[in-house]
Amino acid sequence: NTTLESPPVIVVQIKYFRDPLVMGYGFGVRSTLLGYFLKLDYARGIETRAVQSPKIYLSMGKDF
Repeated sequence: NTTLESPPVIVVQIKYFRDPLVMGYGFGVRSTLLGYFLKLDYARGIETRAVQSPKIYLSMGKDF
């Protein structure tokens, strides 16, 4: 636990601190099909200085 104080009004207790830097790494494939962008990514995230398990992301969007 961490306590932050700013007298006379504010006292904040932090029970779980998370590192504000969040990032990730991986690779992906991009293509178009009938005017839609298709994206397939395989990536690992890094949060609070710990590498997360890999995930597959599939996205589809229209060109604008």
